[in-house]
Amino acid sequence: MNFRIGETAGFEYETDSIPISRLPSDVGNLYMITHDASVETKSVPMFNGIPVSTTRRLVPLFKKGTLGGELVSTRPIERGESLEYIRVLTDWLKYQKTHSRSERSGIHFHISCAINKRIIEEIINLGAHLEASFFYLGGMGYDYRGATNFDSYAFPLTRPPVVRSPAGYVPLFVLDDIFKAETYSDILRRVGDIENISSRYVPIRYCAFNFYSLILRRSLEFRVFNTSLSSYAINAAMQLCFTFTNEALARSFNNRFTRRLEPHSIMDTSKEDAIRVMSDFMDNTNFEYPQMILQLMENTPTIISTKNLVFSHLMYHPGRGDISHEHYRGSGYRPSNVSSEDIIVPKTVQSHNLRYSYVLPKFMKIDFPYSTDNTEEEQEEDEGPYNVRIGNTSTEQVVESGVGIRFDGIDSQPSVDLKAVYKHIGIRSPKNIFTEEVSSDSFISSLVEDEPYIDEYTDEEEED
Repeated sequence: MNFRIGETAGFEYETDSIPISRLPSDVGNLYMITHDASVETKSVPMFNGIPVSTTRRLVPLFKKGTLGGELVSTRPIERGESLEYIRVLTDWLKYQKTHSRSERSGIHFHISCAINKRIIEEIINLGAHLEASFFYLGGMGYDYRGATNFDSYAFPLTRPPVVRSPAGYVPLFVLDDIFKAETYSDILRRVGDIENISSRYVPIRYCAFNFYSLILRRSLEFRVFNTSLSSYAINAAMQLCFTFTNEALARSFNNRFTRRLEPHSIMDTSKEDAIRVMSDFMDNTNFEYPQMILQLMENTPTIISTKNLVFSHLMYHPGRGDISHEHYRGSGYRPSNVSSEDIIVPKTVQSHNLRYSYVLPKFMKIDFPYSTDNTEEEQEEDEGPYNVRIGNTSTEQVVESGVGIRFDGIDSQPSVDLKAVYKHIGIRSPKNIFTEEVSSDSFISSLVEDEPYIDEYTDEEEED
């Protein structure tokens, strides 16, 4: 299949609420599984492949697996077939009892696109104009996930992250300076020093409108969207990304940059204004699904985005420390320095700081928030050892012959008979297992000794 500019797309769907190890053929023909540290939770206790919420003492009895991952389309998606292509995945995710809402997971669209100086200018020009509108649409009808991590995985054009340079801390780019570029090489330097950065993991890649992907894949990536299980909502969002890309391409046909559109920053644009700007854009481009887009925006609660400068999250990787690059080396353009006192550290959650959880993250029990540490009150209410609850699964997913698994009814939550588990694995059930208290520190220490920390982050392991 040919990549037709502005008419074919790639689709990436992240999930953090189910284990993903294999796909049925109808899904596997269209999607492949990839690693994604930002949505994975490693060392999750599992029984017959099912995540188990248990007590500290009983964790060693269970095999450990990884929760979450990313599903990526295996071929270019034609604009006219996108709904059916998406529906194959959402139907399977619904069957797997995947949560429809998430604070960690997102959806990314890659729209095929050419690259030159004028195209980059118009993507940024149009992107800044529609920034607040896309962020409210990105909520997909519920709380926008970027609010919990200072937009680290989809930062706004009007507030790029702060990076290191030989002269100190600088913003990744300055919006006004981009439009002063005179050549293609000059604009690549002004949008995050792209021409001198060759790594896959660079701060510019995490822009809500990721034009770094134009160099890597000849596609414009839209990173701002929450997850959803509505194929109609996802398809409407994808179609809007098609329309955005084609509009930017059409504007770039003018040989010279002619008109700067008014930016609408997510930091200071009201929800009403964001909806108005989006409505005008859809009217001017004859967009096919305006009602769906406006309803999703209307349902998304007000987004409060920090006005503070934020360090790139790549400078604070929990497993490897600072994996960012020094930007703007050598002669030429460099943004003005900013004071480190004015910059805040991002808050991100990924597999490297969820590794030693002794219970499932809360999203396995409720929609969110995400936390791997039980409060004192939650510890008192911890599941009893005779009835360890298996979260987020259906009866169809449980192997009927599974040792110790039982149901109290067709639609009831499955549970595990721990006495049967002990008998099956060939060890004697400790007499004091149901009464002895175990401190959190001693338990975590024993886990560290039995399973030392190993940094599993590689270039092949996608980070959001």
